[in-house]
Amino acid sequence: MLIITELMKKIAAEFQEAVTRYFAGEATLDDVHTAGKKTGVYPERNKAGESYTIRVRIPSGVISYAQLQKITEIAKLYTENRAHITTRQNIQLTGVKLKDAAVILNELMEVGISTLGTTGPGPRNITAPPMSG
Repeated sequence: MLIITELMKKIAAEFQEAVTRYFAGEATLDDVHTAGKKTGVYPERNKAGESYTIRVRIPSGVISYAQLQKITEIAKLYTENRAHITTRQNIQLTGVKLKDAAVILNELMEVGISTLGTTGPGPRNITAPPMSG
C-alpha cells in the first residue's frame, strides 16, 4: 500500500484552498484548474465549473479490497455511481462536483490512495500481457 506523504497532503490542501477561494469569489476557475492538475482533478469537456473527473492512481494495477470498497463508496456518494477502469489500470471517477473534489481526495488518502501525477506528463502504469514475448 502507498504511504501518503506530507507532500501529497500539502498539494491536496492547496487544491482545497483554491476551491474555497473560488467559491468565495477570490479566485478564478483557471486558478482551481491549475491547482487541480497536480491532484488529478480536471474538468470534463464542456463542463468546467460543473463536472470534474478524478484520476485515481493504482500502482501496477494492484488494489486492496479496502481501497476498492472506498472507491465504490465514493462513486455512490459523489459521482452518480460512475467510475471506470482505464486502459492504464487506473480508475477514473467522473461526474464529480467541484465542491466534493477535495473531500474525495482526502477520503482516498485515508486508505492509502493517491491521485498525484495522474494528469499531464509523468510515469504511467505499463500494461502488457504477462505471457507475451
